[in-house]
Amino acid sequence: MIAGSVPLQIVAWRTLAGEQVARGTVLAAAVGLVGLALVVGPDGLGGGSVAVGLLVMLAASLSWSRGSFVSRRLSLPADPFVATVYAMLGGGLVLVGAALVAGEAGQIDRAALQPGPLAAWAYLAVVGSVVGFSAYAWLLGNAPISQVVTHQYVNPLVAVVLGAVVLHERPGIATLAGAALIVGAVVVTARHEGRVARDSAMPRPVSAVPRETRADPSA
Repeated sequence: MIAGSVPLQIVAWRTLAGEQVARGTVLAAAVGLVGLALVVGPDGLGGGSVAVGLLVMLAASLSWSRGSFVSRRLSLPADPFVATVYAMLGGGLVLVGAALVAGEAGQIDRAALQPGPLAAWAYLAVVGSVVGFSAYAWLLGNAPISQVVTHQYVNPLVAVVLGAVVLHERPGIATLAGAALIVGAVVVTARHEGRVARDSAMPRPVSAVPRETRADPSA
């Protein structure tokens, strides 16, 4: 739910930066957040979470939205794969350092080194990190940012669909209603932001005012 507030955070960052955000984009971000709350449900909004964990999640979402917004103004590598390597390397070093400080080095279980867990780790490292972050970095440089961050709404829908297909779960009415709101919010955002991008990319019409002609010296 906290991560799903990123589209609204992007709207806030854009407004603070003096950008004119389309009303449809603002409304879609708010509606998408409502839909996300319905999909997550009451159990996902509070149950058992401690204050420290919530603060860490909030700080992470704020860091994500701010970094995504500022990336358009920074001189980043032209190759999104290179940018992803830097991001993964920096994040990995921070996490390894934090794990060593917390004393987690001695808690590695041999069961985690079996083929199944190693295959899952490799999938998350390659598809979930390298491929996913490279695609995200490319989109940030080639698509409107409010359009890009709508993936925060789609992620829970993927989980619901996988739960229904793989685990044969039956989503309730609230979940289906939330899914409909999320899909509608994504569609509206894509249309509004895509229209704004096309309008800004269109060349301005050349003025039809005739140029002044020099006087004929023979006259």
